[in-house]
Amino acid sequence: MRLILLITLISVIIHAKDLTITASQKKFATIATAVGSFAISEPFLNIKLNKLSIRRNEERNDDAKILSFKLGIAKTIGNKWKVERWAEKKDLNIFLSPGQSYMINDYTTDIAIDGINDLSAYWIVIQIIQSDNNNRVGTTYSHSQQGIFK
Repeated sequence: MRLILLITLISVIIHAKDLTITASQKKFATIATAVGSFAISEPFLNIKLNKLSIRRNEERNDDAKILSFKLGIAKTIGNKWKVERWAEKKDLNIFLSPGQSYMINDYTTDIAIDGINDLSAYWIVIQIIQSDNNNRVGTTYSHSQQGIFK
C-alpha cells in the first residue's frame, strides 16, 4: 500500500504544472491572488495552492465578512463563461477591513473531471463568497490564464 501511495505521489509531482491565479480587475471588492501547481490524476484535477491571499480592496470604505472560498474549472459557452465543476467549499468566516489581507498556506483540493474528455478549453477559478455590513452576500472571482491545460 505504501509503495502505491509513493508511486502516485511521485507521478503527481512529476506532472505538476505551475499555477498563478489573479483577479482580472483591481476594482473588485475583495481580491484573491494565489500561486501553486496543478496535476491531472484522472478522474481528478489536483490543485495545490502554496499561497492564497484574500485581500479587501483598499479603495473600499466598508468591512467584509469573508464567508468561504472554493475552486472550480470554467469555460466559455457562447458569450459567457461558466464554472462547470467545483471543489469542496472551504469555510472561513473572517472579517477584513479595507487593505487588510488574509493568507492561507498549503491548501490542497481536488475537482472531479470524469466525463470531460478535453480540458483545453477550461481554466481554474477561485470564487470568494462574502457579505457586507448589511448582510448582502456577493461573490468575486479570480482566475488562471485561459488555456492553462493546453
